[in-house]
Amino acid sequence: MTFWSVFRGLWPNQTLPEMKNKTLELLACPRCYGQLEYRPKLNAVVCLRDRLAFPIRKGVPILLEMDARVLDTAETNKTVRDTEFK
Repeated sequence: MTFWSVFRGLWPNQTLPEMKNKTLELLACPRCYGQLEYRPKLNAVVCLRDRLAFPIRKGVPILLEMDARVLDTAETNKTVRDTEFK
């Protein structure tokens, strides 16, 4: 069972990507309480404000600062560019 499958019952008539987006809206960065964005290439949810990437393990985002990885400038710029064009 993955993190997203737990929420299948909350929105039974919606597709998986729509559920992921709605579930992602409920999550917040533990440091700044800002919005998190899912980045499949990094296999993480990312806070652009703090430049932190929180890993996803077995479908569950690990929102602990001690497990987060600080994004370097190149990754941050690439992530921001990806966001702007979508």
